Amino acid sequence: MKNTAVRILKKLRIYSLATSIYSRLSARERARKREEHAEELKRVMFYSQFIKKGDLCFDIGANLGTRTAAFRKLGATAIAVEPQDVCVSRLKKRWGKDKKVKIVPKAVGAQEGETTMAICTNDNEKSSCSAEWMNIAQSEALKGLGWDLVWDMRVRVQMTTLDKLIEEFGIPTFCKIDTEGFEWECIRGLSQPIKALSLEFHTEHLSPALNSIRRLAELGLTKYNYSIAESMELALSGWIGADEICNVLENYPDKCIYGDVYALA
Repeated sequence: MKNTAVRILKKLRIYSLATSIYSRLSARERARKREEHAEELKRVMFYSQFIKKGDLCFDIGANLGTRTAAFRKLGATAIAVEPQDVCVSRLKKRWGKDKKVKIVPKAVGAQEGETTMAICTNDNEKSSCSAEWMNIAQSEALKGLGWDLVWDMRVRVQMTTLDKLIEEFGIPTFCKIDTEGFEWECIRGLSQPIKALSLEFHTEHLSPALNSIRRLAELGLTKYNYSIAESMELALSGWIGADEICNVLENYPDKCIYGDVYALA
């Protein structure tokens, strides 16, 4: 088949052009894979300060599983919780046979039941159960940053709580929460401390993160730090208290940026 294709291309006098294009595409693909590998390695190195082999981790808002992949690289068992069908299919395709990965096709909130999720059709990472966050994400300021997002589909999804996940799988060593403005609802469904936890924040919509931090402090998580975007680096040289991290976030100079708060018990 390959030889036939070569003969046809040569007969059409486009063989050189075709091989040149293929070479460039192959180079781009190799570069893309190198970049993806470097990003994965960066995540693994970062999470290694919280996670060791044999630990249990929750990946809340798993999406396509970049954090689940890092947890597995570290030898941890991962509970990947994700309500979007298209993402669940991808997660099952990659980890369906891995006994150390449990895929839970649900949202996480304050109580069990159902909720409505708005699907962002041009970026499924921005799908959300928070109408308030979506309204803010559609603001002109964020559109200026390239956030030209479209939520044109609503679906009903099953919802569980962090307490129910703990009841089923055990207390995780580390829990990552990235639910696009629904973080506070997730924390409302938690009544016990977790050793280490991260939750996403958006400076243009801080109330979910601030409410979550105050609740986590009540549960006994006393040390806080944060990272910006996908830097995989802690921004502060040392850990600070709940009031201090709230003050840092509230006074952050860039009002259109996201990141993650890290909390330790």
